Amino acid sequence: MSSLVGAMNTVTSGLALLEKNMQVISNNLANMNTIGFKRNLLEAHDMGYQSINQSGAGEADAQAATNNSQVGMGAKVANIHTVQEQGSLQEAEGPLNVAIQGRGYLRFENNDNEMIYSRDGALSLNSEGQIVNSLGHRLQGENGPIIIPADTGNVTILENGEVVASRTNEENTETLGVIQLATFLNAGGLEKIGGNMYRANERTGEAELQQPTQNGAGKLLGGFLEASNVNLISEMTNMIAVHRSYDVQSSTLKKLDEAQGTFVNKV
Repeated sequence: MSSLVGAMNTVTSGLALLEKNMQVISNNLANMNTIGFKRNLLEAHDMGYQSINQSGAGEADAQAATNNSQVGMGAKVANIHTVQEQGSLQEAEGPLNVAIQGRGYLRFENNDNEMIYSRDGALSLNSEGQIVNSLGHRLQGENGPIIIPADTGNVTILENGEVVASRTNEENTETLGVIQLATFLNAGGLEKIGGNMYRANERTGEAELQQPTQNGAGKLLGGFLEASNVNLISEMTNMIAVHRSYDVQSSTLKKLDEAQGTFVNKV
């Protein structure tokens, strides 16, 4: 009887793992068209093991039992991390739109004066002339927010992060600021906080600020945006595999439940 209960618990852990994996896959698919989105990947590991008592075994059985005799107790989520693969680059109208080609992240300051990070380079100006994202978070340069004066003509973002512009009716250009990129020892550990934004934590280490094109941070491409790195075919294949595994384990759990009922009736 205890073996049946243990088997049911093991299968139940597998079902819970598959449900969580389906949730991860569904979220990836839902954000397939989200600018700069990085897909998540679930990693599982086995749970504890129960040793089988070999006392009283015959000589032949004792010889066979020199290796550990253990029964697994199921599986659980080990980690859900962010996959840092580069998304494809798409042309996008707008002088402030920018894509990162490399491993860096744009750095923003939110309304709580907290530094947060994103790969979403769909940028615009707020009423104060500051470069912001769609949530109004202020893009950070090497000297804080980058401000575009009202009498500014054409604005261009260069590969090295310089934001250059000409004054209206003037030919000469000037540098209004330099965008910095943040890199992390473990970018896969960044915490997703919604709105296509991330927060650093103890798993990522401190953000290292770099000027684009330096120290492997990547370069900026004005007039482009980075698409998500979600692969539709891969995610659908994974979803089908998870669905099939769920059906098998559900059927197994049903049979175990029937076997338990039969055992109880006989007792």
